Amino acid sequence: MADIIHQFKMLPDSGVFLMARVLVWATTTAATKSDILSIAYTVHDMLTGVEDVSDTLVVDDVFYDSLQTDSRWTAGGTGYNFGWLAPEANVPKGGRKYQVLVELTMTAGPKQIVPYVIDTERLYGKA
Repeated sequence: MADIIHQFKMLPDSGVFLMARVLVWATTTAATKSDILSIAYTVHDMLTGVEDVSDTLVVDDVFYDSLQTDSRWTAGGTGYNFGWLAPEANVPKGGRKYQVLVELTMTAGPKQIVPYVIDTERLYGKA
């Protein structure tokens, strides 16, 4: 199970570092890389309902075996074990709301879905 929900505002065409604390199913133990088989994500424009992006992530690139407590994590002292710098191309338009769903296929238990909602600020002179 993942500690959720992440909702924030950002500028369009900006990368964003998405984080979550993912737990081993039905426990309070933080998951490690060996608990994750694969990670996929989708990005939907919530205004149009269109899926803009669908891709996979490399577990070793975005998952940590210990909880990270750097200054980016402000949700509590325990830290995060999933951290991904989502590219700016995933949220390209201002004045929109995007839903990012990160789906983790676990070695045991059901898939875990971590949702993020990103509001992009409207910039005048930019679509």
